[in-house]
Amino acid sequence: MRHLGLAAGAVLLAGSAWAQQVPAAYQGTWTLTDIDRAPFYGGATLVMTGPGTFAGQAPCNQYSGTAAGALPAFQVTQVAATRMTCQMLEMEHQYFAVLKGVVSAELVGPDLYLSTVNGVKLHYVAAGN
Repeated sequence: MRHLGLAAGAVLLAGSAWAQQVPAAYQGTWTLTDIDRAPFYGGATLVMTGPGTFAGQAPCNQYSGTAAGALPAFQVTQVAATRMTCQMLEMEHQYFAVLKGVVSAELVGPDLYLSTVNGVKLHYVAAGN
């Protein structure tokens, strides 16, 4: 039992170390509002979980991924998701298609923009705003 407690403590410490390496301004949960200025009503969130890692909830599925580069460079290298279906699956596919092409993350005021090489932008606001 003691080993389990130590292992759990190590995981918590590792998680807090990751959070310290993600700049504070990028931490927290972000809610997608639009894709290239077109409103996104499907509901999607993004959390930068550590250096080069992120996760979130898309309209139907939970997802996670990896990205290369130090912020603001944020070249998405992989996205994986659960495989649930729902009425918003087409919107989810649209979101993932853009997310997989992201190469940078930029804070503009209180908003987060993830951009593709073609200039398509995912616009997020801090959750609760």
